[in-house]
Amino acid sequence: MSLSTLRGSLGLALVFAAAFYNAPAYSAPGHIDFGIMVAQDYFRDVAGGAERGGGAPGILHLTAEVDSNSDIFHLDVLGTFGSSISDNAGDLQTLSNFEAYNTARLFEAWYQRDFAGSGFSLRLGMQDYNVLFDVLDPAQLFINSSFGIEPTISQVPVSIFPETTLGAVARWRSRDGYVLAGVYDGTPGLPGHPAGTHVHFNSGDGLFSTLEAGIAKTNEYKLAAGYWYDTASVDYPIGHHRTRNHGWYTIGSMGFSGKNDAPAVHVFMQLGGAPSDRNPFARYIGAGITLNGFVAGRPDDTLGLAVARAGMSRSFRNATHAATTAETAFELTYQTHLTDRLYLQPDVQYIISPGGVSDVDDALVVGLRISYSLYR
Repeated sequence: MSLSTLRGSLGLALVFAAAFYNAPAYSAPGHIDFGIMVAQDYFRDVAGGAERGGGAPGILHLTAEVDSNSDIFHLDVLGTFGSSISDNAGDLQTLSNFEAYNTARLFEAWYQRDFAGSGFSLRLGMQDYNVLFDVLDPAQLFINSSFGIEPTISQVPVSIFPETTLGAVARWRSRDGYVLAGVYDGTPGLPGHPAGTHVHFNSGDGLFSTLEAGIAKTNEYKLAAGYWYDTASVDYPIGHHRTRNHGWYTIGSMGFSGKNDAPAVHVFMQLGGAPSDRNPFARYIGAGITLNGFVAGRPDDTLGLAVARAGMSRSFRNATHAATTAETAFELTYQTHLTDRLYLQPDVQYIISPGGVSDVDDALVVGLRISYSLYR
């Protein structure tokens, strides 16, 4: 048995063990909350792609949060394990958002201050950019990474899964509108050392600055636009060395409540862009639809269909043999809740031009996600 297979099997064992462990989570006075989330994917490339085969990436989150009136302290320890499936499919967008180097690290450690009555808050510390920025709730159902964060953003050094860095985010909220502004160290971790936790400030790290504004109402609608500017020192696809990068995105979603036992429907769309002379992806468009209560008597189950099209940049096409104009991923998924803590999610993805090249056959990948979470 290979080491990667052993790690994947261990992940599955952890999920099933957690599923049958029903001891209540500890929640102490003063709003001190603890949580655990363990999840395991297993996917297999059944046709096309770089090579046939399977992969089993998994994650473990251990969290603690102290919420005392206007002050919040948050800790998150992340473990990543298992094996890659994108190595088989050959895709660039990363078809499983659990894929990462196998290690354990401090993922988040931040303090937030809410200024009562003003709608203003400030968050300081190690934090995931994608928790607050470029987020659409209906898109979170899907497993392909592009539906979590647009590839025109994740292609640059940014504080996201699996490695975060220090940052500061100011947020203002009105009844339906909001504005977010953030600045982060421009190079998360220590390049070339993916294991463990690293917080370094080196020359060339630069800063990642970002702004997002929009309107939103929970479960009904969201429309937002954002801009980011990165000064990290990076080598780009055609071999040029640059210290400036930037991009934009627009996201939106709309929900329609079901009546007379009809399924509740949510639709979403993502648009993004970045300069074509220094990035692998120059443009992105994603869209999807989800249906809650699709099966009678199972109101918490969700069916989803989505497509993510990442346009290859001019510099990528000039530097890559047999380059195509885009890599496109279609995803069909169904999340079924066995209990309020445990769910299964069968998933099928079809990827056109994996790797953004024409000499790799379109990939058909099928898989299953199993997840257990307990937060009290």
